[in-house]
Amino acid sequence: MANRNTDQQNDCEHPQPLFDFLMSLPTDRQLDRSIVIDWQTYSDEAEKGDDIRDHPEIWGEMQIPEELENLNESDTVAVRQFDGRLNLNAIAIGLGTEKVRYDPESFPALTYTVNTSGATVFVWWYDVIVSVGESEEHCTSAIESACQRLENLGLTDEVTFEDAIRIMQGPDFFFD
Repeated sequence: MANRNTDQQNDCEHPQPLFDFLMSLPTDRQLDRSIVIDWQTYSDEAEKGDDIRDHPEIWGEMQIPEELENLNESDTVAVRQFDGRLNLNAIAIGLGTEKVRYDPESFPALTYTVNTSGATVFVWWYDVIVSVGESEEHCTSAIESACQRLENLGLTDEVTFEDAIRIMQGPDFFFD
């Protein structure tokens, strides 16, 4: 992947409120606090084990989906954790490319638009599925629909979803 110039990288800052949201997610098990397990691949300066907070240049390399980049205090976010790993390439094909955006060289999560819920789902290959929408009902419905769809397609054989879906409102993850 081609890198942007060094001056542009040095001018980058962590995008708020996206960064605050990512930092607020549960960190049990082996979840990297950033969710971006391999975020170091977006930076020439970072090494495995570095703290993402010390490397704002990575945000200049990622193409952050609009739904995450424009998070605001009125948004609702739902989070469902799972054990195991998901094959995002297989999921992109199974869900249909017209409803999915997945380019791991630009952003590590798969973005899935669930038409019936009014929310957008983000699936990371490891540990977490997130939905962003206008209401708790929309977000919960989107995650449940996405998980059911993955199960119906046989793409979750190696995964165990937690029953609980954690709901967060903008003020839960906006830090000043």
